[in-house]
Amino acid sequence: MNKALPKLKEDISQLEDMLKKEKDARLKERIHMLYLLKSGQSKNRTSVANMLSKHRTTIGTWLLTYENG
Repeated sequence: MNKALPKLKEDISQLEDMLKKEKDARLKERIHMLYLLKSGQSKNRTSVANMLSKHRTTIGTWLLTYENG
């Protein structure tokens, strides 16, 4: 069963700005994940994982961290 994605607080323009300004590659990757989900380019953890060349459980961990603040 697929776990529901968290509700993303930021809008597309905020995420674009964050992507442009972020220097830390680790954080930039996580922002990119949020951007892909918010923009509709990806619908679930598996497709984001494929786009970012990460394992789906890694994406799940990132989303859990995001959801928890």
